[in-house]
Amino acid sequence: SSGVDIARFSPEKREGDFIKVLMASRLIKSKGVWEYIQAARRLKAYFGDRALFFIAGAIDKHSLGSLTENEMTEIINDRSVKFLGNLKKLETELNTTDIFVLPSYYPEGVPKVLIEASSSGCAILTTDHPGCREAILPNVTGLLVQPRNSDALYNELKKMISQPKRIKEMGCYGRKFIMEKHNEVDIARAHLKLYSEVSKGIVING
Repeated sequence: SSGVDIARFSPEKREGDFIKVLMASRLIKSKGVWEYIQAARRLKAYFGDRALFFIAGAIDKHSLGSLTENEMTEIINDRSVKFLGNLKKLETELNTTDIFVLPSYYPEGVPKVLIEASSSGCAILTTDHPGCREAILPNVTGLLVQPRNSDALYNELKKMISQPKRIKEMGCYGRKFIMEKHNEVDIARAHLKLYSEVSKGIVING
C-alpha cells in the first residue's frame, strides 16, 4: 500500500440519529453499483429515515460497463439513494460516514478508497474478492460478502445498520488498523530505508 494521510482521512463527529451509508467508486457495473442500488432501495423502504444512502463517483464513458447518464438519472429520480457526483474532496463525506460499501468484482489491486474509509472511522462492507478482502480485517474492521449478490449485500447491510454499536466498534478498529499498518508517513520511511539498504548493497557489490 502507498498508505493514507491519517490526518486528512480522520473521523469527525456524526450528527443526527441515523446511519449514513456511502459507496464511492468509478461508476462502472463491475464495481457493484447495481448491487448496491438494489440493496439500498430495499433497505430504505425498511429503515426509512433511520438510514441514508449515498453514492459518489464519475461516469467513465470510456470503460466497459460504464453507467449511462440515463441510468444515473434513474438513480437520482428514485430518491432511495442520493447521488453526490464526482467529489473532489472525498474525505468531506467519508469523515462523517458510518458504513462504507464497495461490492466490487472488478480486477482490483487493494482499493485505496477502502483504506481511506477505514482511516475515516467507517465500518466496511466489501466483497470476498482479491484486493478487497486484503483491505480489511474480516469481522473486525468490516465484513465480506459474495460478489454479484445483491441479496447477500442486503442481508449483511441490514444486520450492520441494526447494530449501531458494532458499526462504531468496527470503525474504531479500522482507524487503529490503518494508523498501525497503512500510515503513509511510516510507509514512506520504510521505503526510504529499503532504498538506502539496496543502494548500499549495490555500492558494496559494485
